[in-house]
Amino acid sequence: MKTKTYILIFFILFSGVVFSQDGGYRSQAISSNFSTVEIEAYQESADKKIEDFYSYLNLLSDKEISQKVKNEIKENIFLIYTDRRLAVVDLLSNKSGKISLSEFLDKTEKQKTNYKLILEKSSNPGLFEDYWLSEYSVEVQLNGEKSVKKIAQKIYFSPVYKQFGDTTKQVWEIKLGEME
Repeated sequence: MKTKTYILIFFILFSGVVFSQDGGYRSQAISSNFSTVEIEAYQESADKKIEDFYSYLNLLSDKEISQKVKNEIKENIFLIYTDRRLAVVDLLSNKSGKISLSEFLDKTEKQKTNYKLILEKSSNPGLFEDYWLSEYSVEVQLNGEKSVKKIAQKIYFSPVYKQFGDTTKQVWEIKLGEME
């Protein structure tokens, strides 16, 4: 009788361990939620956000655009980034330093610059838990002088819960991150 009791207790304890392993938590890693083809599609979408960023910068440096429109452009840039205080490469300086995104936008607004994005298709971008690295070059024309800088930028990909009427749904959002 004791053996049956021990076996019964063992199965009860073991079943509790087995069923509680998941605990309802799913990994937030990109690779565990999406196939390679889906990830490539999201990476293409991220490339479009990078293109948008440099288009916004060209508009921001245009002297003929009103201050009200420039403020809207800045707000649109802040929406595609994770944080307005994050560090970006100072493309307007000859030194290899970083400044906050807000400071960089203020600098761009004061000078007539032209940015040309040169995207390099990477066959295997660095994929991490919640971001990947996108590498590209930027040609900056400032005061008649051109310079080309190579950039490695973090692209964050994370789930967010959005409200649609009475229902809440999990959607995945792409945001631009730090530059190196």
